[in-house]
Amino acid sequence: MNMRRITLHAVRWCGLAVMMLVTVAETVADCGPCWEWGYNHQVNGRPTTPAYVNGVIVQAVDGDVLLRRPDDGSFAATYPTPGMWRTPVLTSLPGSSEEDHWYVFAAKTDGYLVKLDVPALPPSPATATLTISMSGNVAQERDLRRAACPTDTLLAEPVVQRRVDSNAQFTLEKDIVMVATARACGDISNSQVWALDAADISQPPVWVFNIGDYEISRIRSCVLDLNLNRLHCVAEHPTGSFQISLFSIDTNTGNLMWGALPDRGVHAKPALGAPGGPGEGHLYVGDQSGYVHSFDADDGDPHGSLLVVPAADGVTPAVHADLNAAGGEYAGLVLAVGSNGKISALYDTGDELVEAWTSELAGGQKVVTEALALEELGKLYAGTDDGYIRQFNLSSGSPEAHAFISILNEDSITTDNMTVATYLGMDGFHHLVGTLDTSETGTQSRQWKLPCEYASQLCAPFWPGFKDGFENEN
Repeated sequence: MNMRRITLHAVRWCGLAVMMLVTVAETVADCGPCWEWGYNHQVNGRPTTPAYVNGVIVQAVDGDVLLRRPDDGSFAATYPTPGMWRTPVLTSLPGSSEEDHWYVFAAKTDGYLVKLDVPALPPSPATATLTISMSGNVAQERDLRRAACPTDTLLAEPVVQRRVDSNAQFTLEKDIVMVATARACGDISNSQVWALDAADISQPPVWVFNIGDYEISRIRSCVLDLNLNRLHCVAEHPTGSFQISLFSIDTNTGNLMWGALPDRGVHAKPALGAPGGPGEGHLYVGDQSGYVHSFDADDGDPHGSLLVVPAADGVTPAVHADLNAAGGEYAGLVLAVGSNGKISALYDTGDELVEAWTSELAGGQKVVTEALALEELGKLYAGTDDGYIRQFNLSSGSPEAHAFISILNEDSITTDNMTVATYLGMDGFHHLVGTLDTSETGTQSRQWKLPCEYASQLCAPFWPGFKDGFENEN
């Protein structure tokens, strides 16, 4: 282990944190309440992680596709579906006119991929109902189940690769949408990835990965690597099998480039190393045995593994929440949340993963969402099993402040019913969105503007029991 390198990097983080606070002090004149809005969706269901795209917050709750206005949380457009595991994709595609048209691609738990027309963005004051797009007279929905298995499903998010975003090595003459399947009916060893023409998903596939060539169980998530034109996907692992749970696909051809992690499952979304850091070009994966691994995204060469959930914690070791890699001055830092409810920050030296810090809350609360870094502020945000969003210091992992989405009586909070997201809005401020589903109140969403109150650490303490700011953790 290169201790000198890690020590120097820790000192640099501390210096960065001080400089950040000075910058905030110069630019924030007033520290008003940061709670912006709350919205109660009168349906209980699994909320997906919000995504901010072109002035709209995109999310699904109980399968309903929701486009939210970021200024007040109200619905701009909706579409009811039977269920959805991950966030739908809002993207623009070239149209027949000079302007691009906006669409939503949604992978549903009933095995269908649907393409929805989106009203003009930003949305009008009225709430619109999204409709299935048409290509000529053909509805843009595609059943990816096998005829003999009506319970085949889709667990991974659709991934769109547009030519305009891609480099010269992307040789397809069309935009594509890639969707991974999760097979059922006792045959869970031949899941696939389909690449479809994004302009008309009813057409024959551009390519299909795994036409009986490999044993791959239910695919959980995929991440697009535009530098390499690769789709990196992770899958479950059936007991007693020797299947791989990580594989990298060429998005031009659908060919397998490399595979790894036999005999262990992966349920969490991987993360790519940030540019400019020692982990650039690396792919990070958290598995169901409590390890985080680093691989070369190009050829799959391993660059270290680290156990983040020791058996001594009294839980079954696993990494359920999606991984995240910090960027900017924190490049090289990888954030993982284990089944023990702790956040582990790992530093990628380029050759190995080493522990930077592990955060644990004094009250015994457990983190149940992914951990999100806001490098510009030197902060980290995550949701805990008591219905709160919590702020941590990104350099040290120290808990600093908290704010609640909903006060609970008996509901159990897990990665399935709580999400957190951050985004940089068109107003130039960072925003934090938390969503929580409970049997008591339905699905609640709240948004905070950052920096504010304790997010900047510049304001006088608020009174306990607030409803419009962050309480001091201390």
